[in-house]
Amino acid sequence: GRTAGIVGVGNIGSRVAAALHRGFGMKVIGYDPLLTDARWAELSGVVGRRDDLLAMLGEADLVALHCPLDAVTRNMIDREALAAMRPHAILLGASRGGVIDEAALYDALVAGQIAGAGLDVFADEPTPQDHPLLSLDSVVAAPHLGGMSEQGMIAMGVTAVEEVLRVLRGEGPRHRVN
Repeated sequence: GRTAGIVGVGNIGSRVAAALHRGFGMKVIGYDPLLTDARWAELSGVVGRRDDLLAMLGEADLVALHCPLDAVTRNMIDREALAAMRPHAILLGASRGGVIDEAALYDALVAGQIAGAGLDVFADEPTPQDHPLLSLDSVVAAPHLGGMSEQGMIAMGVTAVEEVLRVLRGEGPRHRVN
C-alpha cells in the first residue's frame, strides 16, 4: 500500500522500480526528464510517470535516487526538495554522491522533516568518520558498496568487457558515464 518514487528511471532505476512493484506490491512513480516517451510507454505497467519532481516527492513514502551526477542533478535533493517530502518518508541515495545536499539532509532529519535515509554514496568518498550524517540514528550508511556482491562484481566485469567490444566494433557504448 506504500508508494515508491524513483528519481532516474533508466537502466538501474527501472529494475529497482520493477522489484519494488512486483516484489513488494508498491505503487511506483518515477521522475526522469531524460527518458523518452517511448521508454515511458514501455514502463507504464510498472512506473507511473511524473514530470514534476517536487510533486512526485510529495507522493512518495520511499524515494530512491538512481540518476547520474551532472550540472542538473548536483544538489537536486536540496532543502526545497526535502521540504516537499512526507514526514514519514525514507530517502535512499544509491546513485552518485553530490545529488543530495548533505547539509540540507542533516537538517531535515534532525528537524523530523523526513523519517530517515539510507546512503550508499556521499559527496566526498571515502566518507570522513566524523561526517554529521553518520551520527544520526535515522541514517543507515554503507561505504559505496551496494553492488559489491559476488554476482554484482561478475556482472560489472561482463558489462565492462561488452562495452569495450562495442566500442572496438565502432558502436557507441550502451552505458555512457558523464
